[in-house]
Amino acid sequence: MDPSSDLADALLAAPLGVATLARLEWRAGDVEMRGFEAPSSSPTTVAAAVVLVETMSFPELIELALWAGVTDVGPWISEAPWTAAAAYRDAEARRPIAVAVAERFGDELHRPVDENAQQWWTTAVDPSDARRTHVDAPLFGDFDHVYGAGQFTWRGLWSVTDPPVSLHESLRDVWEMYPEPIIRWHLPVRPDARVFEIHRPDHWVRLVTTHPAPARPGQEDWELPDGNTIEHSVPGTTSYVQPADDGWFRYAPGTAVDDGSACIGAGAGGYEEPGEDATTAIRVWSEHPEGSIRAVPVELLEVPGQHAARGSIRQHLVPDWASVARDWDGVHLSWAGLLTAEGFVSDLPDGDVAMLRYWFSERTLWLADVFGEPEPLGAADLAGLEGDDEHHLGALDLRDDATALERERARLHRLLGR
Repeated sequence: MDPSSDLADALLAAPLGVATLARLEWRAGDVEMRGFEAPSSSPTTVAAAVVLVETMSFPELIELALWAGVTDVGPWISEAPWTAAAAYRDAEARRPIAVAVAERFGDELHRPVDENAQQWWTTAVDPSDARRTHVDAPLFGDFDHVYGAGQFTWRGLWSVTDPPVSLHESLRDVWEMYPEPIIRWHLPVRPDARVFEIHRPDHWVRLVTTHPAPARPGQEDWELPDGNTIEHSVPGTTSYVQPADDGWFRYAPGTAVDDGSACIGAGAGGYEEPGEDATTAIRVWSEHPEGSIRAVPVELLEVPGQHAARGSIRQHLVPDWASVARDWDGVHLSWAGLLTAEGFVSDLPDGDVAMLRYWFSERTLWLADVFGEPEPLGAADLAGLEGDDEHHLGALDLRDDATALERERARLHRLLGR
């Protein structure tokens, strides 16, 4: 079966997919989202977006998707649940855009890992700067050292497939590679390397259920609850509201809950003391283990078919990376996998869920040294940011600096355990 044949449906089911389709329509209609009030869809701008897709380049599509993934439905964005809800409500109206994306870019989006085009991007370490000097422990061990809930292990090595120059700055930003300077290496991959491909959420589910581990507690953002949910609701409720330690309630920006005696929330967001009967008009999260305040609009949970958030779960499952490493040398997320799986909550039996998160781009997480001799590459195209401040120091071409090349090659060999 042609993997791109079901891509349109997959985009319409995925939070990043619907957010990307929304951005395509907004760009075609020359409109902008204000706060979290996303513009509504219209047949005119949908048709214009189809024309846009037929004329835009692949890097233009990817750059738009990268920023949709970070700023529209990103894990740390307070407005993301509302943006996701609006995008899901208009998803079916944007089906022609999804079909156009699948027909024009399906093959490129589904490209498997290219063993001859893998690049490792990192930030150079200056031994004269004590703030930025650290000891690099060898990778590919202690796979339980994970990020967040466990969606990836710090003891792996990330690579990206030779990205277009026009995407260099955006990739640096979504990967949060600070401080700079950035350096790049070509990592030739042995042809016998075992790579697990992720093009859809079901592929992530297969990885998780074959190698299951419970997620680390206290690491969720707005997508999944940490603990049980206290249910207090009436029809028309617009927001989850988190009780603060002082007994007040934190409301989400731009929402209003009125139980007839007290109005909780309006405008920019903040704290309000609830009326006596306020809990009859709101749905409240149980206290977050780390004391943070979280709010998710009920309207998102009520959108049929949405996979961006869940109000209650039994358990969040993530990969057991040590177990994965016994079967696979690397896990590759294609661009199609990013668009359809990033932030997608997959419902498993018995109330469990799985969710790929924090990958942010096409890339491969390597779990073993399956590389030939690394080769230094030229500087990433970050010229527009060079010398901005201590966080924007641009990029370094190791081929022009023999001392840095020797130092960074030794560092890479230590990381690879050579």
